Amino acid sequence: MLGYKKGPAQPSPALGDALNAGYGYLEVRCLGCDTHQTVALDIVRRPKTTPIHELERYMRCKDCSQVRGYPRQLADLALGMKVPVLMLHGTADQAADGGTEFTDVKMAQDFERALRSAGKTVEAVYYEGGRHNDIFDSSARYQDELQRMTVFFGQYLGPLVGPI
Repeated sequence: MLGYKKGPAQPSPALGDALNAGYGYLEVRCLGCDTHQTVALDIVRRPKTTPIHELERYMRCKDCSQVRGYPRQLADLALGMKVPVLMLHGTADQAADGGTEFTDVKMAQDFERALRSAGKTVEAVYYEGGRHNDIFDSSARYQDELQRMTVFFGQYLGPLVGPI
């Protein structure tokens, strides 16, 4: 991402500010092969408070990302996972109750599918209607999640010692 006269595009607005001002796209230059592409800002998976110029280090085309081994999607991280994964996720997770665009249930389900496809150990529980912080609001969910974590950690790390 270079500004006029090939200087860095700094200072820059935050991603959310750019979207709110009506800037839906950004022309970017791949840092690997120098090709130019247009990126839709509303699909960038970064917090809306991220300054546009900080996206610069992530701007690589698909080919360069694959050559360098950079993941293009969260699901691309599945192949590199070396530990078992426990996912406890509400189906109504939203930014309004503490979540972010990164805690979307569809993203979690895609990651679970990628882990399973890669032959990784994953246990996933989706709490119907559960929000991001329901573990703190619902004693039943708290007890359920605590029990699942205790069993999971005991299975993969050994028995827990002491009170919980």
